[in-house]
Amino acid sequence: MSEWLFMSIDKEGKVVINSVTKVMFIYKASKFIVIEPSKNEPKFLSLECRFKSSLHPQIKLNDLVTLVAVGNQEKVLILAITAGKSQLMKEIHRPKYKSTALELKDFTASNPSICWGYGHSPVCKDKCYATLAIAWGPLVQLYVLNNVMEEKQQIFIEDGFHVLEPLSPEDQGPTRTNSMAFSNENQRRSSMLKDINPYEQENRFQALRSSIKHSEGFINQSLTPFEMDELFIERIFYLSDSVIMVLTRSLELRILYTQKMNYGVYNPKTFAIEAYNKKLEEEQKTETESKISGCQVDCGISVTNLAES
Repeated sequence: MSEWLFMSIDKEGKVVINSVTKVMFIYKASKFIVIEPSKNEPKFLSLECRFKSSLHPQIKLNDLVTLVAVGNQEKVLILAITAGKSQLMKEIHRPKYKSTALELKDFTASNPSICWGYGHSPVCKDKCYATLAIAWGPLVQLYVLNNVMEEKQQIFIEDGFHVLEPLSPEDQGPTRTNSMAFSNENQRRSSMLKDINPYEQENRFQALRSSIKHSEGFINQSLTPFEMDELFIERIFYLSDSVIMVLTRSLELRILYTQKMNYGVYNPKTFAIEAYNKKLEEEQKTETESKISGCQVDCGISVTNLAES
């Protein structure tokens, strides 16, 4: 007997396991509803399955379990599935961030981008681990698969996070104090809006329009990366072991090395905005110092028109 499983999400937001079984010369199809959201609950629109790798075998039980991550605007669920049932392995809620007014706020409601891959985290370096990368706004978080037989809190280890930073203070820096520079930048972005079809590339259109509005309204004030729509991540991919590529709303590509991300768990209360701004000021003083910091391998790659690429 052979069996194939595939998952889907219908227009009502139901997450369904579909199975096809071959018995002798007959194929039988069946389905099982894993999640049926309530009327007031956001629909699950993000779905990613983990596939085992012959290059990076995990401990035996980890490779025998089929893991799936599904996400909506509020949370990401990691499920172990079979043809007829599912088991919740971990529930991850949308994080918060600290604004320039030092207040904890919720991220803008949007579906997270999620991706499974293999690689190292800042702590887990002894081998390539199966890892789930989740992007909320400009924030990337890593969840490393430890052991499915451990207690629920230890099945996944949260280790590693990174917040996208603006490429240069002159173009789109977090401390917006140069009115002339931002006037020129806004003119450039306004001209870019003319080349964008808002119906085909709505997110990019809104991100650019929002960045222009922010620039005009926040000159001589500070903005954090969490308040810059142009840095919000639309898609995240594993290019290879420990190498991630992200696509932002402004159609900019960044390449990240997971082992060089920040250690441990992202905590909005201790994420130092002041230290971030201070570090950026120090980098501005040293012309020879690279503006690509930490885990960022490459940046500044833009897709001028995603619909035509």
